[in-house]
Amino acid sequence: MKRRLPLVIALPLVAQQPRGAGLQPAAPQAKPPAPQAPVAVRAEAAPRAEQWLTGTVDFGYRWVPTVGGDFNTYRSVVNLGAGPKLFGADLTVTDPSRRLFDRLEVRGHSWGGEPYNTARIDARKAGLYEFTFDYRNIACFNFLPSFADPTRERGYFLNQRAFDTFRRSRDFRLDLLPGRRITPYFAYHRNMGEGSGITNLVLDGNEYPLGTRLYDRADDYRGGFRFNYPRFHLTLEQGGINYADDQGAFWSGVRQGGNVLTPYFDQRLFLETAHQLYHIRSDSLYTRGLFTANPFSWVDLYGQFLYSRPHSTAVLSQQNTARHSRNQSPAGGSVGRTSRFASWFSNQLWAAPGARGR
Repeated sequence: MKRRLPLVIALPLVAQQPRGAGLQPAAPQAKPPAPQAPVAVRAEAAPRAEQWLTGTVDFGYRWVPTVGGDFNTYRSVVNLGAGPKLFGADLTVTDPSRRLFDRLEVRGHSWGGEPYNTARIDARKAGLYEFTFDYRNIACFNFLPSFADPTRERGYFLNQRAFDTFRRSRDFRLDLLPGRRITPYFAYHRNMGEGSGITNLVLDGNEYPLGTRLYDRADDYRGGFRFNYPRFHLTLEQGGINYADDQGAFWSGVRQGGNVLTPYFDQRLFLETAHQLYHIRSDSLYTRGLFTANPFSWVDLYGQFLYSRPHSTAVLSQQNTARHSRNQSPAGGSVGRTSRFASWFSNQLWAAPGARGR
């Protein structure tokens, strides 16, 4: 109570004003602050719509004038075609609704008759899947004459190891639930080649260049699970491979003397027809397991298991028709045979569609 009493007495004193206080001039009021210049308020722009397609596209047209020299040499060294070209494309697509995918990337290079072209597609949706497709095509052409060509002395050049082929590779891969402890995946890979060329049929006393058809393919199917844990990783995979390889050599319609024009035991050898076929088929099932672990900071464990059961079959079929004659000069009629011989190769060997425009 003693501490509160002075406070109570002081309160009325503060509330009272002395007499005559109202006669004193009022203190000058502070000047109101100068009006500030109005600040321009810019209306915020509406939120910019998200771009769903971005990227670059490079296309054009190539003119190739008439080749002044040998066209087969041009294809063997340069092998660039004329016409409209897609030199490159790199596109990114985003789905605002995120229903089918979050992000889609498409890339492609050198389309429109180029000797090497590629394409790739990547699609993903967070937490659901990741899909990848990769495509590659390579065209191979070689018709350059060899220094050891036995036909040079007859007035023309023929590469007896020539080829006009292409090779394509396709790769598909689908990962489900990426980033989870258990991730299923499926994959398919196909590698195939096809084309034509020249190969030699070697017989007793002579060898004959023949037109050749080439084809091979390999299909690889696989799928499995990946187990991802902090201390170990485990992959279990089951797959299968199917392989085919066919090569056929043929000759018909023109009688040729081969590379050796000298008599063989006083006889001239000729080839009239020839058919040779290699037929190979193979398949295999395999099981693979891969394990890595780090149970302690000072030790790493690694192990792999692979089981395969391959099966292959190979068939060779060959049928030839040859003739021989006595007392015939090696030079007799060589000009006519050479002309028909070279004409057959130019008309028949490259009759199959070329690989350059694929």
